[in-house]
Amino acid sequence: MIAIVNLGPAPGNRRRGSAKDQPKDPLGPHTYQLRINHQVITTFTHTRGDSLATCLRKAADAAEQARAQKLHTLIQQLHADS
Repeated sequence: MIAIVNLGPAPGNRRRGSAKDQPKDPLGPHTYQLRINHQVITTFTHTRGDSLATCLRKAADAAEQARAQKLHTLIQQLHADS
């Protein structure tokens, strides 16, 4: 199962021109996790006011970046062991 889970407002998300004690902007940036079979693959930020297609593209891009980082780390470990 693939899931994109909204974790809530991203750091720095606040209503424009309001005091810090005001509620977060519900359409502003939120933090999301991309999960596959309950395993967290990556975390990314998406502005809720943008489209679903934008959210899915950001999730795909974040997944590719996480995969590339994982491969890079593995290659570094293999070179360190040789």
